[in-house]
Amino acid sequence: MKYLALCLMLFAIACNTETTENDKKTDSKIITNDTVPEVRTNISKAPVASYMVPLGNPVQKWFFGVQVFETNQTFKYLLRMQYEGMIETDTLRLPNFGTWPVVEVRKGSEKLSCIIGFLDQQKQFKEYKKLVVEVNNMKLVVLKRYSVGVTQTKKE
Repeated sequence: MKYLALCLMLFAIACNTETTENDKKTDSKIITNDTVPEVRTNISKAPVASYMVPLGNPVQKWFFGVQVFETNQTFKYLLRMQYEGMIETDTLRLPNFGTWPVVEVRKGSEKLSCIIGFLDQQKQFKEYKKLVVEVNNMKLVVLKRYSVGVTQTKKE
């Protein structure tokens, strides 16, 4: 019984060592998706996307809408939302598809609503958030969630 236990331990150690030696023999590099830098060097002061609707009060010039501004992080944007005299801010984080992000704002199905989204790799609009007025209050709703999986490919 002692010999059997000793043989099993030696066999396990030998197998483990062989695997490690095989790993050392492989010369591999990990290819990462680093085509777009995480930090933006030139930040535009103008909105990259916007949707503004005048509310019909010529004296106060009130609007409903949103303006999207760049931040120093490439995949993070600042949302400046407005309804009548109320102004709110929020952030928009986009997934890194390996291409420069393109933000778009489109008219929503309700009278005072808009859809904030982005273009994917195939230039298809992806809905992300919805800004809507309900009972005289602005409401920002997440419509869909997006994420990017990271895979590692070994190049020999």
